[in-house]
Amino acid sequence: MRDHNRAVRFDIAPDVRRARTPPAWLYTRPDVHAALVERALARSWQFVPEADALAPPVRALPFTLLPGSLDEPLVLTRADDGKARCLSNVCTHRANVLLDEPSTADGLRCGYHGRRFALDGRIQHAPGFDGVPDFPTPADDLREVPLRRLGPFTFVSLAPESDLDEHLGSLRERLAFLPLEALRLDPAGTLTFELDANWLLYVENYLEGLHIPYVHPALARAVDFATYETVLYPRASVQIAGASDGGP
Repeated sequence: MRDHNRAVRFDIAPDVRRARTPPAWLYTRPDVHAALVERALARSWQFVPEADALAPPVRALPFTLLPGSLDEPLVLTRADDGKARCLSNVCTHRANVLLDEPSTADGLRCGYHGRRFALDGRIQHAPGFDGVPDFPTPADDLREVPLRRLGPFTFVSLAPESDLDEHLGSLRERLAFLPLEALRLDPAGTLTFELDANWLLYVENYLEGLHIPYVHPALARAVDFATYETVLYPRASVQIAGASDGGP
């Protein structure tokens, strides 16, 4: 990882045995964070927990994708064809946010100049633009953001480098025995933790198992740590360990 003239460049050694602790500036410099937002977060698939609220009678559900990082105003919609979509929540005319609250209406209306959009993103009406040549064009429609699902889970990506299946590695295959579509959230089993920390720290912690015997003793007793392995895929990794003798 290099810091030539404060330009951000990431060099990753193919041999993990040559890994070194990253420099402090990786976690503190705003321009580094901006580069990671552009190169990593905007190009990968992000889980959208708000999607559970897109249920009748709600037909349009606004949300902000990764507040504090991407900060992208988006809206989940369900048009008359029954298809769920993710659209830009910004009017293509003067960049006004279209929707602030869940809506049961059959379209989206901009509160700035009154433009109306269908729930599939197509522009339907633009007051004051009647008779304007070559208007509207597809550029006047709301941009549709790629949306994919894994069972009941919804993911979106602003600029995906690959499809969701590639990011998930062999997850679908490994979970083929589970009826994913039947999964439902159990609020009683949900815990939320808010950490005032760089998101990279959490990723780094999750991707290594060296801390398990010291930080998670119950987990360490439940698994045969000698069998712990990390299986790498082009855009994902899976961590596997067998159960201790006599364990489920």
